[in-house]
Amino acid sequence: WPMVLVVDDDKVLRGLVSGLARAAGCACEALADGLEAVQWLRDHPPPDAIVADLLMPGLDGLSMVTAARRAGYDGAVILCTSVATDKLRAGAAQLQRAWTLDKATELYLVPEILRRAGVAPPLAA
Repeated sequence: WPMVLVVDDDKVLRGLVSGLARAAGCACEALADGLEAVQWLRDHPPPDAIVADLLMPGLDGLSMVTAARRAGYDGAVILCTSVATDKLRAGAAQLQRAWTLDKATELYLVPEILRRAGVAPPLAA
C-alpha cells in the first residue's frame, strides 16, 4: 500500500484527510504537528506523499516540507489551507510535485491528486 503522511493540528481535518487517502487505496500515518512529522520522517522510510496543513503552531507545513525536501524527500506534496499569507503561498508554489488546496472547498480533491501524482492506484474502469 502506498503510504501517505497526513499532518494537521486540527483533529477533525486530520481524520477527514486520512479517510480520503485511505479511500484512494493508501495507508496513512496521521500526526498533529510539523515538528513531530520531521522526527517521523527521520525515523521511517519516506512516504509516497505528504498531505499537510500549511499553517500550524510550532512548525508550519511549508517549513516541514522544505526540511523534508532538503533531506532528500522527492514525493508528492499536498498543502491544505484555509488561510495563508502571500509568502507561504509563494513558497508552496516553488515546490516540485506540490499542490495547494483550500480546506473549505477542495479537500475532496485529495484522492484525485494522489492518483494524478502516481501515488494512489487509478480508479477501476
